[in-house]
Amino acid sequence: YPLRRQRQMCIRDRMYVLETEDRSNGLTDGSMTPGRNFAIRGSYLRVLGNDPSVGITLRNTTTDSITKIESDMFGINDPSKIMFVVPANLANGSYELTITTQYMKGKTGVRKTPNSVSIPVFVGQQGGGGDRPEIE
Repeated sequence: YPLRRQRQMCIRDRMYVLETEDRSNGLTDGSMTPGRNFAIRGSYLRVLGNDPSVGITLRNTTTDSITKIESDMFGINDPSKIMFVVPANLANGSYELTITTQYMKGKTGVRKTPNSVSIPVFVGQQGGGGDRPEIE
């Protein structure tokens, strides 16, 4: 019993992503549509803090260019769900989406050191097409 309780506490206090959803089409494969909402579900995700690294960034894995999602693009910024508008000018390709936050459970302030979690996402077709047939 004490070990089980310890394990549950460790899982509860970790920042992680469970799933993503392109809200324009309901796909949960990591695809994003420029100019439309993109939702991320997980734990300890709320973007909060004054460290310069805090926020959401998209790093193009081919060019290494970084696009920061400004806070006014957020629709939802909760501990378990973030939703934001994908920049309309985001080029097709593979990206690394990184969420960095100083959020801490409770109302006692923020963490001294920011935490981050990164996931792969993409705009356009990934790897030669998706699971849906192409219609000509």
